[in-house]
Amino acid sequence: MKLTIEVIKKKIEERKIFKRNRKSIEIKILAGLLYYLGLSLRKVSLFPSQFEEISHEAVRIYYHKIKEVLNEPERKEMNTIVIDETKLKTENETILV
Repeated sequence: MKLTIEVIKKKIEERKIFKRNRKSIEIKILAGLLYYLGLSLRKVSLFPSQFEEISHEAVRIYYHKIKEVLNEPERKEMNTIVIDETKLKTENETILV
């Protein structure tokens, strides 16, 4: 699954990472992504400032809030059940593991 701005936005909204939304979530994601890709905080803050006023400190805060979503590994569905017991009781049968 590729991470697009829409997918990241959906994950952030589900987790309710940003409590206040004075700035648009897309601007926060864009700023966080630009910093994640290696630009400096001050250079990143110049680009979104053309749309909304944003400081380099705000970019740093946005990045630290969304970095969990950016570094999240993909989950694989597993069909294996792991049991951490020595006895497994099913209906009328007891199985020693």
